[in-house]
Amino acid sequence: MTSTLAGRKGRYAIDDASPLAAGRLANIHLARDLGSGAQVVIKRFHRHLYEESLESFLRELEHLSQLDHPNILPVLDWSQPAGAGGDAFLVLPYMELGNLRALLRGRKFCPAATLLPILREVASGLDHAHASGIIHGDIKPENILIGGSPRAARLADFGVARHFVVEDMVATATRVITKPQGASAYLSPEQLQADESSPRSDLYSLGLVAYELLTGRLPYDIRAPLFVQLKARVDGNLVAPRQANEQLGEPIAAALMRALDVDPARRPGSAAAFARALEQVPKKWDIFIAHAGADLAPARDLLKLLEPQLGVFLDDARLRLGDNWDMELAAAQRDSLVTVVLVSRRAEAAYYQREEIAAAIQMARNDPQSHRVVPIYLDAESAAQPPYGLTIRHGLRLEPGDELAVIAPRLVDLVRELKKVV
Repeated sequence: MTSTLAGRKGRYAIDDASPLAAGRLANIHLARDLGSGAQVVIKRFHRHLYEESLESFLRELEHLSQLDHPNILPVLDWSQPAGAGGDAFLVLPYMELGNLRALLRGRKFCPAATLLPILREVASGLDHAHASGIIHGDIKPENILIGGSPRAARLADFGVARHFVVEDMVATATRVITKPQGASAYLSPEQLQADESSPRSDLYSLGLVAYELLTGRLPYDIRAPLFVQLKARVDGNLVAPRQANEQLGEPIAAALMRALDVDPARRPGSAAAFARALEQVPKKWDIFIAHAGADLAPARDLLKLLEPQLGVFLDDARLRLGDNWDMELAAAQRDSLVTVVLVSRRAEAAYYQREEIAAAIQMARNDPQSHRVVPIYLDAESAAQPPYGLTIRHGLRLEPGDELAVIAPRLVDLVRELKKVV
């Protein structure tokens, strides 16, 4: 049976007998825009749950009206009835390839090469929502939709989304909610245990989605009693990713476990940082030594101390006459975990060191979990007034007067800690 619904902007023909999906508050129907002839999707809220479904309808409409991003599913049209006898519905774009769970059909797990570009797009949309002060609250495969050509992923269903106060550090802001929202299988430990929701709760849920798609299962036993499943998440007693799928690389497994950390503060700072960590190629160099020619002697001394335990790039030791030094230096610094900066008054006028340090600081600010800048002050004057903008808060600050032999073990420890993250 076909019926016609009238929205604010147009009229739509839907097949009442065959919803694409059925939910507690609404059904999803494939429909046709009678004006343009285009296929659309109608999210039609149930009349018998009018008060509750209308609240969800209004909340989703409010939140989507504030979000304008290519990776968030927009509202094309809507209808808000005056009473319980009318139809409340949203008109949404039709995403030809369905939701993310469709990628598992006929497969034991989704290949990383297929999933990671999709997660990168979803992460961009999720970070936009967080920057707008909105926690999605219901991240799950069914709420990540995939278009056809060109392929595009979009985050959908903001019906349980909540506002939070945007602070200087968006990802650490926490909003207490009255009860856990969203699909219980994907809720974070803090949502289950303390009814607290934050952007990093969304990151935990996104981590569960990524884990499930990349391994073909969730990191706890879904056949166990519900209490056991919930306790596994609250306690952090999860199945290691490579135990679930031995084909996963170590960087992906480490990124998944970081997103699923019980402590929200130890999760990635943003969805984009999580997506980058999933796609992280292992760093070629542990340490890149940035120096000026006047400080070549201490640079060589540091290389000798570190090289037995770490991979260290020092231009004088790795490059030869005829190499493209500018290109090789930029690539080596980008492919390192730590940039060690040798700082002295003699070196401050060195143009090429300033350029190197500026690039390193930018990398460290973009993702402080996977790149650090460590200044080593070779004289008291530079330590008292650090040049190059080296007063950045992250990174390891070494005290003036430390001998290189004292500093080297601290650098080794720092690299090992970073490797646990990336």
